[in-house]
Amino acid sequence: MRTIGIGAVLALVTFAAVPERTAAGPGQGVDVAGAKQGASAAGTAWLALVDGERYAESWAEASTLFRQQVGRDQWVEMARSARAAVGALRGRTFDSATYVDGNAAPTVVLLWKSRFDAVPEAVEQVTMMMDGGRWRVAGYFVRPG
Repeated sequence: MRTIGIGAVLALVTFAAVPERTAAGPGQGVDVAGAKQGASAAGTAWLALVDGERYAESWAEASTLFRQQVGRDQWVEMARSARAAVGALRGRTFDSATYVDGNAAPTVVLLWKSRFDAVPEAVEQVTMMMDGGRWRVAGYFVRPG
């Protein structure tokens, strides 16, 4: 499956195939529903920055991990190029939130079914991690759905 633009470079955190767990490990006693809700709200707000072509702001709001892997100017150029490749956003429907346990930081993988001018059926994956007491983006992928 081909990943478009941004996702090819931002393979920072990938946990999509890891099952949800709450009974053992570092996440023991975690409020999974609260984590999903908080991560979903933060991920939606971050996508609004990207949708509004506020790429420098989206970089500043991303996780420390994200910012260490991709410089601000590099991210701005990557995001601009990737969005040009997929075209304008035509619609987005939230699909799922998966809490991932056993990692260095609490992580939630968010999926949206999206439509762009050049990619009428796409999946957007936003990986959120707890960073500095806030849910922040650690990875972003767009792939044909």
